[in-house]
Amino acid sequence: MLWGIIDAWVCQLPAEAFQQILPMLRRTFSTFDAPIRRQMGERVQHNQAVLPKTTAITEHNSETAKAVLPLLARILGLDT
Repeated sequence: MLWGIIDAWVCQLPAEAFQQILPMLRRTFSTFDAPIRRQMGERVQHNQAVLPKTTAITEHNSETAKAVLPLLARILGLDT
């Protein structure tokens, strides 16, 4: 699910904005283990960016979910 959100966000970026965030994306993905990076790269290369569905979460804690929204907005450059 997160991969799909990131993929959709990156795909809608204008070329100039993508070039500006590319260093951040590289730094972020460089922290992943090599096999994970390889798998993601293969999916992108074969235009299969969306990962296979996993087991759905049927319960969640709304307060915990809300706690990450400010950080996510900052990462995505949505701070006001």
